[in-house]
Amino acid sequence: TENFVEKANLQRQSPQLYSVGVKELIKVSPEQYNKFTSGRVVHAMGYPIWTPIIGPAMFGGGIVYAGDQNHLSVGMIVGADWKYCDFNVQDALTNFKGHSFINQFIDGGTVVEAGAKMIPEGGYYAIPRDPKTASIGKANVMILGDSAGFASMLKIKGLHNAIDSGMQAAKAIAETLDEPEKAAVKYTEMVERSNIMEEMKLARKYRQTVANFGSLQGMPLSILGGLLPKFEVEKDFEAMTIARYRLKPDR
Repeated sequence: TENFVEKANLQRQSPQLYSVGVKELIKVSPEQYNKFTSGRVVHAMGYPIWTPIIGPAMFGGGIVYAGDQNHLSVGMIVGADWKYCDFNVQDALTNFKGHSFINQFIDGGTVVEAGAKMIPEGGYYAIPRDPKTASIGKANVMILGDSAGFASMLKIKGLHNAIDSGMQAAKAIAETLDEPEKAAVKYTEMVERSNIMEEMKLARKYRQTVANFGSLQGMPLSILGGLLPKFEVEKDFEAMTIARYRLKPDR
């Protein structure tokens, strides 16, 4: 996608900001699974990536949710604008799994699958558009889902918007079969009228506010939403410093 964005000279109002997510699917005992309970979802903030005042200070948190029988998914999501030159998201996940609250559900379990993902969090201002038509894409090329940056930071998910954007793209294709070069414009018109853009506009300043003020101040400030001005942000990798991450897991 980024190759196409550059080649087609698409523009963003703000740089795309990313988080790095790592996740493990762990097979646990029936007793542990039942203790966690089926259908439960846990979102955690704080340790090991954010501690007020004394640090470390990173955006993100841990997740745990129940999968199929006797399987729990445990993950860690961290904003890629961390400043610590030796930080590793996998290390943070290891620390998270070692916390007493989490460990009680997974101790002795077996990791059966593992994966990682980049999550686009820049929001509305980071959507790539054609500067001439404001289309999300160009001519007969439409940009969908995570490639467009449709993750909702208020709902902490993006799959629903990815599916919705696919539906809008299909409708746009059907309506422009005789003029495929108009597909991106038609698709964008449909997206603008959909719930996708309603969500994106509602959370349009969330991640930029956190990037400028940090998690402690940024998240409460982001609640003000439209009352705040649009903040300029640097590319996330430019936040790197020589500072070192102090919460290394035991090896």
